[in-house]
Amino acid sequence: MRKYKGAEIPAAAAGGNGEKIKLIAMSVALLLVIGAYAFNQLRRDGLDEAAEADLPVVGEATIEVPAPPPGLFEGVSDATDEERVLIEHDELEVLLAHVRSLTPTHYETADTQRMDAAAVAAIRADPAAHRGDFYSVRGEVLDLRERVAPSGTKHWAALLRTSEGDVVHVRSPRLVDRDLAAGQWARLDGLFFKLLSDQDKDGAWVTGPMVVGSRIVRSYEDFGQVAQIERELLLGIADDGLDAPGSFPDLVRWRVLAWMRDMPADAIDWEQAPELNGELMDRIVENGDEYRGQAFVLPASRVQSMSRKAAGENPARLDYVYESWIGNSTWTRHSPMLFTISSAGTDELAMKDLVEGQLVFIKNMAYDTVDNVRRLVPVFAARELRTFNPGNDITLRVFGAAFLGFLVLMTLTIAILWQRSQARSKALQLKLIERRRARRAATVEA
Repeated sequence: MRKYKGAEIPAAAAGGNGEKIKLIAMSVALLLVIGAYAFNQLRRDGLDEAAEADLPVVGEATIEVPAPPPGLFEGVSDATDEERVLIEHDELEVLLAHVRSLTPTHYETADTQRMDAAAVAAIRADPAAHRGDFYSVRGEVLDLRERVAPSGTKHWAALLRTSEGDVVHVRSPRLVDRDLAAGQWARLDGLFFKLLSDQDKDGAWVTGPMVVGSRIVRSYEDFGQVAQIERELLLGIADDGLDAPGSFPDLVRWRVLAWMRDMPADAIDWEQAPELNGELMDRIVENGDEYRGQAFVLPASRVQSMSRKAAGENPARLDYVYESWIGNSTWTRHSPMLFTISSAGTDELAMKDLVEGQLVFIKNMAYDTVDNVRRLVPVFAARELRTFNPGNDITLRVFGAAFLGFLVLMTLTIAILWQRSQARSKALQLKLIERRRARRAATVEA
């Protein structure tokens, strides 16, 4: 009797099993690729939703500006020359007490106007219509002295000449800088009180708006437009050492920031500016003098930290200064980061964003890491910082096209292998049927 157990497996069957293994392996690989992509998308969406869910619900802040006592200005008169010579001391003392409670935020909320030539002309034309309005006065100090009211209370009185040549009287309970003197610049935010005629330090009578505010602070003459910067100014900047700071005077810093703001669009050929790679960063840290004032293009880099700081009084007339720490994995030897200062708003950027931009090197600055290690970081003035758009990167486009081509090729290969496997399986089944028939026929004849 014939035994078929352990009979040799046909070559076609062995080949079919090999094709099946290939088919299964490639199917699993395709599923893994698709699954990894889907998981990454779901994870990113989940993280975005979680981040939004963790944000506190913050209501819109409302700041109330305290109003002067009712009827305060009813006793103030300045319609005639005689009335302008007099000061209503009782009303003035009440207003001086009132402005003590006002902060810079109150003046911002009150939409404070700049005391320019138009504002002075409007006040002269109708003082009563503007009494109690908020103004910001900035000008050269012509006279500064401490006054004593009939009640014995003291306050500071100054005579300021604006950049347009108008004279403004200011009064305040506080003088921030006691070294402030005639010939320097000062600023006061306050409320218009009256048109006042008063004598200056030389005894001459001068008439102008009188503004009463919270404090008199040191100011600076306006730079105006800074379309270019003097090379000598940049050469006067010194790099920090690991054991000693260098120089970066405030006036130089403000002038650099004004230059970034006012620089003509074609002042620098940014197409020809070198890109900040690791080698360039090392050379800048090693010899800052060689590169001071030179323009560079920032490649796609990661924002590590970003802040907006109130500028305070400055000759560039900037309200805010923007500072950023930016890192790049190709900067590894001396400094993995750079530091930027900018006069342009970067509120749309956030930590971990990829950015690119246009920079000018200023100096190397010493700083201490969280591990108390002293390092040098290059400081750049930023002409522009913008979100990096991957669509502009040909590398990513090539990678995406290659990945898509790989998926298409794998799908076609799986389809072909599946068809071949099906054909071989069918052929094998036919052969097995033929063999069974042959064996049965041989058994019947025997």
